[in-house]
Amino acid sequence: MKLSKALISTLLYSASALASHLPRTTGQNASPLVFTYGSAEQPDLVFAISATTDGDFALHMSGSSKHSWIAVGTGTEMDGSMMFVLYGDGTKKGATLSTRSSTGHQEPSYVSSMEPQVSASSENGIHAATAYFRNSSAWTQNSIDMTSSKQPFIFALGPKTHGQTDSSPTAMIQRHVVYGSFTMDMTQALSSLASQANGENGTWTSSGASSAFDVSKDFDAGCVIHAVVMCLAFVIVFPLGALLLRLLSVRVHYLVQLAASLLVLVGLGTGIYVSMEYNKTQTYMTAHQIIGLTLFAGVAIQLLLGTIHHVIFKRTRKSTRLGKIHLYLGPMILVLGIVNAPLGLILGQQKQYNVPYAILAAVLAVLFCVARGYLFWSGRLSKTIKDNDGDVQVPLRTL
Repeated sequence: MKLSKALISTLLYSASALASHLPRTTGQNASPLVFTYGSAEQPDLVFAISATTDGDFALHMSGSSKHSWIAVGTGTEMDGSMMFVLYGDGTKKGATLSTRSSTGHQEPSYVSSMEPQVSASSENGIHAATAYFRNSSAWTQNSIDMTSSKQPFIFALGPKTHGQTDSSPTAMIQRHVVYGSFTMDMTQALSSLASQANGENGTWTSSGASSAFDVSKDFDAGCVIHAVVMCLAFVIVFPLGALLLRLLSVRVHYLVQLAASLLVLVGLGTGIYVSMEYNKTQTYMTAHQIIGLTLFAGVAIQLLLGTIHHVIFKRTRKSTRLGKIHLYLGPMILVLGIVNAPLGLILGQQKQYNVPYAILAAVLAVLFCVARGYLFWSGRLSKTIKDNDGDVQVPLRTL
């Protein structure tokens, strides 16, 4: 992986400084182990490690900043793995190395008890960090078998970055887009050397490690489905149903709004599923989640009010208070649902879509207002409407 001279100098200086803290080992002075993934010229991930007999170890991680984060973990799966996660801080000059652990297939949590000495930077599209962990034998013995010639590790790459700004070690990271496994010969890891580039001109080459295997691409379908069905429901289907009440019949209005409500139900299910994947959303205390749950309750109440009002009116031919509540509650829910979408995009670190969404919502809002104006001036809003079964219905403006 090619690095600039300035970055090479920084890393070599950091590695030398860290090396001064590593106790000398006896009988072993091998080169650090190195795993690389990606192209030989510019790997997506470089992971190098060297250790001492008393549990101290040094590691190096680097990779392309086109990924919002890169990570390596011990073991064969996320559950119980000790992970090292590297990501930028939004300044295009700094980076953060976060030590984390996971209790399942969800976002790993920061482990505050591990406080390595770290030198991290970001330059020319590359995040890099060199870290030294002292007195780590307790967790090392549970995570890494220093006598194993095939110690298992896992790795993962985050999605393309879109302005990561949080440099906190507890920063939220999105679901990986690529993950896989590799092994290292830990019998060669004992060394008095810190992890340094082992190739020519500051490059890294694989040494003492296997090639990546069981590599898979991943896609967070839950987030996409949640966003699509919710935006479809509140931006298109619900407004369309309101217009069709005047253009066609109450029955069509009811069926369209019922379909939109089912979309909201799907959105609720996928929203709960996605919320369980991330630490920040598991408590349902974000603004987007609170508004979302309120919206679901409002949609359910709105559907119930409309149904009861329709049943009563068919029997009495008189408007009801429930109908009036239904009339005014609907637009409130609609506006709140439209506003909640940008909050979800920000929460999901997809705020780059807020401008296109705002433009689309504004265009559709103008078209809706034009259609409502046409219906008003043409007198459709003041006329009664017949349902398919011949029952005369009360127009909205008279409720």
